[in-house]
Amino acid sequence: PAMKFVSVLGGAEPASFSEAVLNGWAPDGGMYWPAAVEPVSPRTLSAWESLSYPRLCEEVLKRFIAADDPDVTPLDLAGIVSAAFSSFGDAEVV
Repeated sequence: PAMKFVSVLGGAEPASFSEAVLNGWAPDGGMYWPAAVEPVSPRTLSAWESLSYPRLCEEVLKRFIAADDPDVTPLDLAGIVSAAFSSFGDAEVV
């Protein structure tokens, strides 16, 4: 199921990830917030321990963008994260 984002003020219709990013603010003036945030299991946290910081960011972002999102595919997300971190010029930037 697609992740929905709601206004913290409660006066706007839920939005998709892309709608929330493109809108910036909800129509009622509130910030968008995930409608539900799934807890991260201890097993997942353990699996994340060995990841580089950019890869960890990608994994966290995946929790908020549906795998079948038509606007941001998993491959797109990997490219976005890679591009964002490559501008630092050092793979170990945290």
